[in-house]
Amino acid sequence: MIKANNVCVHFPKEQGNFIFRKEYQQILHDVSFTVEKGECLGILGESGSGKSTLGRVMCSLLKPFKGSMEIDGLDLYNSKESLAPGTLAVVFQDYTTSVNTRFTVRDIINESFIVLKRRTGETIDVNAECIKLLELVGLNEDFLYRYPHQLSGGQLQRVCIARAIAVKPQIILFDEAISSLDAHTQVQIMDLLKEIKAMYGFTYVFITHDLPSVTYLCDRVLFLYKGVVEEILPVAQISEAKSEYAQKLLHSILDIKHN
Repeated sequence: MIKANNVCVHFPKEQGNFIFRKEYQQILHDVSFTVEKGECLGILGESGSGKSTLGRVMCSLLKPFKGSMEIDGLDLYNSKESLAPGTLAVVFQDYTTSVNTRFTVRDIINESFIVLKRRTGETIDVNAECIKLLELVGLNEDFLYRYPHQLSGGQLQRVCIARAIAVKPQIILFDEAISSLDAHTQVQIMDLLKEIKAMYGFTYVFITHDLPSVTYLCDRVLFLYKGVVEEILPVAQISEAKSEYAQKLLHSILDIKHN
């Protein structure tokens, strides 16, 4: 489903008085991994580890200077073909800036229906389908014409999840999608994501800095440290992690539990 091959990303450094010489800071170093259909891969790393940069590469937003990113056999950056619109949907961390504040909930979800119609040509009863999706994510018809400022953080993130589902994607990428929510709401959203994944057979990529959420939701975990893949292993075997960085994260969680 997803295959990353030796992905490298660098950005120009600020040059000061240097005019002719360019220097670069490398963010991702030969990152390789696969995600199977129907799987949830957690990409775990601290701030500055490069995980959101990797997410941008997967979303066709940032071309690597080396390596390739394939989705369903299509090389995103080295092919004349383009990925079909809506194949991959994204749910971002900052739900307040990922929606148009002048849009109602109906308008927000309808953004995906516009993409879906372009891809499939199907006729969509927007109101009826919006209500179905709202009910799926634990809201109801009363929310249809509310604006973002009239919703709690958890409610607005549920709307963003509904928008992602509406496009009928193969893959949903969650970029720190629950980190801004309180602990109780985080668990509610993760339970919702589990139910939706089982219902539709979606493939998930779950980018986060939070190890407990990975163990709760994901099938496998990729430890990313300073742009390098330290280790990839099944969540069920996470206690067997060998890399120093992975062990450090595990021990920090154990210390918190013991305290």
